[in-house]
Amino acid sequence: MLSSMRRTVVPGKLMFGLLVLLAGTVDASVLRLRAERIAAGPLQVEALQLDLHWPAAATQGRLRLDAGALRAPELGYAFDRLHWECPLQRDADGWRCDGPVRAAGLPAARLSLRLGNGDPQLGLQHAGATLRLSRDADGRWPIAAEHLPAGWLLPLLDRAWPALTALDGPLDGELRFDPADDGWRIAGTLGSTAFGLDSDDGRVATAGLGFAARLDVRRRADTFAIDTTATLRGGELLLGPLYSALPSSPVGLELRVTQSDAAPWRIERLHWSDPAALVATASATVDPAAESLLQSLSFDARVPDLALAHARYLEALLGSLGGGGIAPRGALALRIEHPQRGRWSIDATLQQLGIDDARGRFALADAEGRLRWTTESAVQSSDLRWSAASLHGIAIGDAHLALASNDGWLRSSAPIRLAALGGQVELPRFGWRPPLGERSLELDLGLSLRRLDLARLAERFGWPPFTGELSGDMPAARYEDGLLSFDGGLQVAVFDGRVDVQALRLERPFGVAPRLEADIAIERVDLQPMTAAFGFGEITGRLDGRIAGLRMIDWSPVAFDAALQSSPRGGERRRISARAVDDLTRIGGGGIVGGLQKQMLKMFDTFAYSRIGLACTLRNEVCRMGGLEPHNGGYLIVDGAGLPRITVIGHQRQVDWPVLIARLRAATAAGAVRLQ
Repeated sequence: MLSSMRRTVVPGKLMFGLLVLLAGTVDASVLRLRAERIAAGPLQVEALQLDLHWPAAATQGRLRLDAGALRAPELGYAFDRLHWECPLQRDADGWRCDGPVRAAGLPAARLSLRLGNGDPQLGLQHAGATLRLSRDADGRWPIAAEHLPAGWLLPLLDRAWPALTALDGPLDGELRFDPADDGWRIAGTLGSTAFGLDSDDGRVATAGLGFAARLDVRRRADTFAIDTTATLRGGELLLGPLYSALPSSPVGLELRVTQSDAAPWRIERLHWSDPAALVATASATVDPAAESLLQSLSFDARVPDLALAHARYLEALLGSLGGGGIAPRGALALRIEHPQRGRWSIDATLQQLGIDDARGRFALADAEGRLRWTTESAVQSSDLRWSAASLHGIAIGDAHLALASNDGWLRSSAPIRLAALGGQVELPRFGWRPPLGERSLELDLGLSLRRLDLARLAERFGWPPFTGELSGDMPAARYEDGLLSFDGGLQVAVFDGRVDVQALRLERPFGVAPRLEADIAIERVDLQPMTAAFGFGEITGRLDGRIAGLRMIDWSPVAFDAALQSSPRGGERRRISARAVDDLTRIGGGGIVGGLQKQMLKMFDTFAYSRIGLACTLRNEVCRMGGLEPHNGGYLIVDGAGLPRITVIGHQRQVDWPVLIARLRAATAAGAVRLQ
């Protein structure tokens, strides 16, 4: 047995040269070589013991290598307790050895070594994957990969991107590793048919991504840099709120990224070329460890087909902003500047822009113009037109909007006038501020309604059909944190009387199951045209009332305290028809005072009355009924006057709300509503 170089540092090239020399010239059965440390390019081997068994006159020997550790510190790899054993053979090209290799942290694999006149060549095979490493005359290390598991690159990227937790898919490429005193460089080609990655918070990921790229990755001291030009085909990409389902047609990507230790990533250039849907150029600062992934952004885009771009890139982003179910069309050019947190500017040029909403909340057709919004103090002007729009199914005609923006608000420069429901909606002022950071969407506006067709409004919300006009004013309205509230209330002139809507609040007006709250006061409404319009039977006189604490969910009442009664006498004639008496009797679940009155209903068409009143307190789909006052165990609904005198009493104190609605519909089924 021969032993040499115990506890010393041996250069890797010298080590392999000694092996060749000893195997070729020494007639020995066992050769043992020990070294404390060997350096070979990026590789470092510690506590090495190399045994060569070569019986005298044999044509082949056996090589065994044991090491305490195999490390590539610049690449991030380390394997402990390495063991490799293989038959050593000589052929026309030199020496070769191929056998299984085991180490802590290394999957079961085979390692091959070739020694010729030049530098050694290493090969690693695992489950159909091959990685070959050699060394050229300039001291660089060519690397060839076939079906290499992408997960093997995790240690290489860990120092630059600690948040990266998973890599998946096969990789093929021809790369070259160039070591330097202060780092390394890897350059060449790399591709995959189904590449995937994931970050620890799930905000950055890919799946099934096909790509072919020219790659240049550099590590110098504390700086990491990537330059790549790639063609992408198919797969999925997630970057924060942006999700993309890539097409099978080629998408071009140019990317230049730098990163320093403990600093955010700098995307110095990103160029995306999907000519049919999106062509964009951007630079950005991205910090995967920060609460806000995007630290800064400069972005220019041309979108020739919004419908296609939405399907490929925008659907998830719009959903995260509350725009789920939106389907845009048309074309636009877009510029976004975000120099630092809280500062944004957006400049969009629209061409035949249209928006459809699957939930029917709003729609837009043929929008044209330039729309600018900024958080800066300097004012940016905008001009926007559209041919048609709708809000909650209510059609809005064409419009021209002159707008101005600063400090995060987009405001009207002149009153906005919109045709709707056969009349006009005017916004004397309009202000909109989108959600930003912890701040939610805000609206600030005034509203005037002029001669709106109530029949169309009733049809939209499923109310009983009627015709008429609605006018009124709401001097101030605000939307914040999902709540639309109104100052001053809405005054509506109807049936020669007045309806005041106060404390009006609307939650989730653009979301699921909108909730409305209001207090309503009714003053001197003319009963004759109202009852005639509803087909309720005729009542003359005036009506006062209140509907306090009204709550509606998804436009259906769930609670209120309502009381309606005849107004104090103002000289008007007060009569009630026999049919109206019958309708009120059915609604109250009651009757008339005596049997004689039943006969009078058959003999007379109308009756005089002094007072009429009906009340309902709705809770949990049950209406607690009331009238003018308690009377004979029930409640008084109609207090007659003169002769013939008739009185209507209600006896049912609690009525299921669906039952009461059915009674009202039955009472009004004979006539159509017409408001004068």
